[in-house]
Amino acid sequence: MMKAKWEIGIEGGAVLACPVPAEYAMDEGIIAGAIDSALAAAKKEGIHGKESTPFILGKVLEATGGKSLETNMQLVWNNCRVAAQVAGAYAALTR
Repeated sequence: MMKAKWEIGIEGGAVLACPVPAEYAMDEGIIAGAIDSALAAAKKEGIHGKESTPFILGKVLEATGGKSLETNMQLVWNNCRVAAQVAGAYAALTR
């Protein structure tokens, strides 16, 4: 898809969604509750803009007893693996 897009002159990037590997995923109810609570706290405290992300991540970290950090780290590693696979496949197509 990327190769075809760029070959016909459509500029810009592409977004590829990569989920957390199932073995590292948190219970949906727990993480959704933690996020909802963090969003409510941010709104109540007037947190917005660039301060939002660290505030919300911190609140979610507290609410999950640190488990969300491991999940986020595994998501980053998975994104790196997928990006490397995509780059390798794209390089092979363009040789």
